[in-house]
Amino acid sequence: MSVDTGGSTTGLLPIRTVARLTGVKPVTLRAWERRYGLVSPSRTESGHRLYSSEDVERIRRAVVLIRQGVAIGRVGALLDPGADQDVPVDGAWTRHRRAFDIAVDSFEEASTDAIHRGLMMRFPARLVIEQVIAPVAMMLENGDGDAALARQRFFESWLHTKLGAQCHHTRPEDAQGNVLIAPLPGETRQLTILAFALLAVEAGFRPTLLGPDTPLSVLPIAARRSDRLAVILYGHHAAERAFLDSALPRLVGRLPVGCFVQGLAGETARADCVAAGCTPLGQDPVTALERFQERSGVLQG
Repeated sequence: MSVDTGGSTTGLLPIRTVARLTGVKPVTLRAWERRYGLVSPSRTESGHRLYSSEDVERIRRAVVLIRQGVAIGRVGALLDPGADQDVPVDGAWTRHRRAFDIAVDSFEEASTDAIHRGLMMRFPARLVIEQVIAPVAMMLENGDGDAALARQRFFESWLHTKLGAQCHHTRPEDAQGNVLIAPLPGETRQLTILAFALLAVEAGFRPTLLGPDTPLSVLPIAARRSDRLAVILYGHHAAERAFLDSALPRLVGRLPVGCFVQGLAGETARADCVAAGCTPLGQDPVTALERFQERSGVLQG
């Protein structure tokens, strides 16, 4: 990008000085600009590049990421969350999601943590979950194939860690209610329900997640012994007909609390869930929490 400096070069540095300050050769700096848009220096009328102090700092941060093993093609997206605040809100969140997705795609826990920490320092936790974590979770959960499965497992592990830390720092006496969350038969994906659980903690609930292959028969017992406000089932795949016709109504009849279904399983069998006595919440974690909060107010009242 060529910028008219108005004849003033105060505070701007030529490419040779920048190369000396950052340890990046001039030919490399030109390539970073031309191929990846990593920096956009000003230009003199004769076309010579002039770099600001912000450009120098950005280059130094890029060098650190590259030394950590981040590919140059991914560096720009990882730096973008720290870009200036004049970016339109929607565009900024898109960039944050992209950077977060790139870090997950690279299985880079340190980068994922760093982006998350940066966002949490600048925005409320619920906004970060709604605008970044939940959308990325939904996108990953809908992927198929070995590569997608690897990304899902990596992100699930990362989300479990964050959920545990979040619950640890929440006082039980402040909770609106304890919620028991369990998978539908055969369900193995947990991404959107983990995002939902993170949002639930922020909203004041105390979720407890039971792992895959949890028998439905234990849910009524667990709900009674742990004084739960509700049981939330989750499923990414469409539920089997036999389950909807028989097992689900039988389970709901034995539960001492309200029953909800989060995920595509509830969306694709909304009428069956309602007939069985369950409330479908949808797949989107944000919408699911809003629906649960509306209904939980009735349960608490």
